[in-house]
Amino acid sequence: MRILLWLAAGALLALPPCHGDPAQIWVEVHDASPGYGVEALDEVLAVLERHNIHRTVVFVIPNHAGATPLSGYPGFVEYLKEKESGGIELGAHGYTHEGFEFRCSGEEARELVARSKEEFARAGLRPRIFAPPRYLVTSESMEVLLDAYDEVYLLGEVAVPGGRVPSWLHDFSLGPIPYSIVMPFAKLSYRLNRGGVFRLGVHMGYANNPEYLEFLDAFLTWTDQRTPPRTSH
Repeated sequence: MRILLWLAAGALLALPPCHGDPAQIWVEVHDASPGYGVEALDEVLAVLERHNIHRTVVFVIPNHAGATPLSGYPGFVEYLKEKESGGIELGAHGYTHEGFEFRCSGEEARELVARSKEEFARAGLRPRIFAPPRYLVTSESMEVLLDAYDEVYLLGEVAVPGGRVPSWLHDFSLGPIPYSIVMPFAKLSYRLNRGGVFRLGVHMGYANNPEYLEFLDAFLTWTDQRTPPRTSH
């Protein structure tokens, strides 16, 4: 079965690049927090900054596990501000990121959003983008999020106050499969994502190893040749 999948991937990858390839690459870095620290985030962003990426969003947990409030880590906050001034966008990633935080009532969601915004404000940050932990929400909490943020990123779409844009997140940083096997399927997922935006997810912790960073660099080098140049940082 693995051989057949490889053959199918190889046949599709042999197709020449065409106008149907994704128009933009968006990268989402999830789970950024003082718990992982500046060095871990910087090694991921250092790879991304070498490539043709149209939009990079760093989703920050404002109080990871209820024990690492942003305002208590000024060095990490200053690093985020520096990167934001350079063109990277910051997003809120829940409040504590524990459990299925936003599978809750509207009242509970409003309380969580208020706490999240308060912690970001104490750190001098005001993200207008949100991603719920594990991408899960209720209809009530989604209503609250759309009222509080400009965009809400889910696993299969990006929601905005005026509607929802279908867009699947591709994340190759979570699995134990060797990256020599992952690479053909990463390329295949790009080629099958005809038109529009290709969303690439990166999860802190899982991504912080030499094998993944080498894979990420190689994959983005490949997409660089197939995606129109960004017009600005």
